[in-house]
Amino acid sequence: MSERFISLVWLVCMCVSAAVQAQVTPSSELDASFAKRTQVLQSEFRKSLVSVSDNIWVAVGYGAANSTLIEGDTGAIIVDTMYGVEAAGHVLTAFRQVTDKPVASIIITHGHADHKGGTRVFMEGGSPPILARRPTAATLARYGELASVRRERGKHQFGSALNVADKIDGIAPIHRPNGGVQEGIVVPTRYVEAEREVLSIAGVNLVLLAGPGETADHLLVWLPEKRVLFGGDNFYMSFPNLYAIRGTSYSDVSQWVATLDTMIDLGAEVLITGHTRPIVGESAVRTMLTDYRNAIDHVLTATLAGANRGMTPGELAASVRLPANLAGKSYLQEYYGVLAWSVRSIYVGYLGWFDGNPTQLFPLNPKAEAERMVRLAGSQDDLLTAAREALQKGDYQWSCQLLDHLLVLQSNSGDLKRLKATALRALATSQMSSNARHYYLSSAEKLETP
Repeated sequence: MSERFISLVWLVCMCVSAAVQAQVTPSSELDASFAKRTQVLQSEFRKSLVSVSDNIWVAVGYGAANSTLIEGDTGAIIVDTMYGVEAAGHVLTAFRQVTDKPVASIIITHGHADHKGGTRVFMEGGSPPILARRPTAATLARYGELASVRRERGKHQFGSALNVADKIDGIAPIHRPNGGVQEGIVVPTRYVEAEREVLSIAGVNLVLLAGPGETADHLLVWLPEKRVLFGGDNFYMSFPNLYAIRGTSYSDVSQWVATLDTMIDLGAEVLITGHTRPIVGESAVRTMLTDYRNAIDHVLTATLAGANRGMTPGELAASVRLPANLAGKSYLQEYYGVLAWSVRSIYVGYLGWFDGNPTQLFPLNPKAEAERMVRLAGSQDDLLTAAREALQKGDYQWSCQLLDHLLVLQSNSGDLKRLKATALRALATSQMSSNARHYYLSSAEKLETP
């Protein structure tokens, strides 16, 4: 039996194995899933000023995040200030339809720009106190040196350069004002240092609680007399983004679970989220927060247990799933965060990059591996033929992986770039996560740009 024949058999087996692992979802099933997705999110993001009590209004659908007005006896409190000055202006106009009291204070639930980018607008030329949790210091002293790559990957994740028609809702509506993004950011005048602080602002009694979750600097706002809880981004209508593909260092997922325990124990009758609509009713709030908490805890527990049995990140990402009682919940679908990415992040966060397989201690560099793949296929033309055939058969992931070997050897080939862009666009069509879809499409556009 010739070496060439053995090599070709091996390559065919690899192709078959990849095709089996891909498990392409039937188009009819995808259509139904996307229809449900659209129904859920269009309802969540419909533009409206939602009244949750006689003195609390939440602006939903005005921009990338929510902003809330709490009317006190002598003034108003604003919780979160939108992504930019244009959206903040629209929200302030809506708020001024229900009260003309001056802004007595502004509270920022966490440091993401979509929650503080319009602060200056709500100050209305005055100087109300601005409260926030102190940002945590970066774990790595030179983390700031990664600003360029994180900015570039962030644009891909959010599809910043994509046409609106190519985007899908994640935890923010696609159609939103984007004028003056982040131009209204103002440094907080006071950082809340204590884990729990009780205070009164304009006659409104409230409790500020440390609530690390999606970010370490999260601040929960609890109105005990109204039983209204502001959770920031610790809950939204999607499986949580436990890892952001724009690039982040590992944050302890177990802290998110602990914060959700705190939120559940408060017994809120209204939960105001950083995105999507408020949840009203103690039973509904408790059920949804509990499900969210249990989903995150399940992924964390299952990942650690599998790693302890010697499973690799790839094996875990392919096998960890939500239990049946959680998998069908609308607020746990992968509209934004992705379970498999979360699993990989948890593994690396606890054990680092090494998966325990000694083969991975000193793997071949990409060029050496690509050259050997070419020899196995017979030639670069043979490998290209296999990549084209995979693309034609709908095995888009395998096509991308084969093309990556060729692109290592022919990095300036416009034909190879365009072929991979075609495969990426095809992969994008089946993605429920806005982050995944936008990253595929943005990467495809970059490959197609001369």
